[in-house]
Amino acid sequence: MRVLCIDPGGRTGYCIAEGTSIHEVGVATSLKEVYELLQDSEADTIVIEQFNRGQQVTDDHIYTIKVIGVVALFVALHPNVELVYQTPYERKAFVEKAKQYVSKLECKSVERPHITDAVAHWLAFQNKQRGRK
Repeated sequence: MRVLCIDPGGRTGYCIAEGTSIHEVGVATSLKEVYELLQDSEADTIVIEQFNRGQQVTDDHIYTIKVIGVVALFVALHPNVELVYQTPYERKAFVEKAKQYVSKLECKSVERPHITDAVAHWLAFQNKQRGRK
């Protein structure tokens, strides 16, 4: 199973994994880059952090919602791709382990937190998958 994990936002962190290995990490900074990532990833499953309401909505939040919309539209047009929403709470349990993984990678410091969150979503998804077996 090829999985694309996304932490949506102005700097959309992502990781692409297959089996138990992460093959690619990065950051997309435009909606076009997000769409191209979706097309190029050849993912069977896309894991994305859902947007939680309850706070004042800023321009950054609106952009995050747009990224989630691009992903939702992509999945609607590609019915063979599964979309999994995860909460920030699910991600937070795996952030420290994700930081350890990302600390070994070469990436810009401004990208590191976004990649870390995407990797944390991957770890949370993996953990859920193990629980289903």
